[in-house]
Amino acid sequence: MAEIFLVLDRHGRVLRGELVRGSGYALLDAEVLAMLDRAAPFPPAPREIAGERLELSAVVDFHLDR
Repeated sequence: MAEIFLVLDRHGRVLRGELVRGSGYALLDAEVLAMLDRAAPFPPAPREIAGERLELSAVVDFHLDR
């Protein structure tokens, strides 16, 4: 499990993305950050959400099958 913090602008562009808590595996931690690049841009923020930036935290849980 890893935790990320990201900041998006209203248009869904990633302004900042960082690993807050690593999974303990460098390869999985790198994948969490690469996942942000692949997902960008995110959908625009709904009108009901105020502000020019959105700050979010997310937990990414990996399940590895052997």
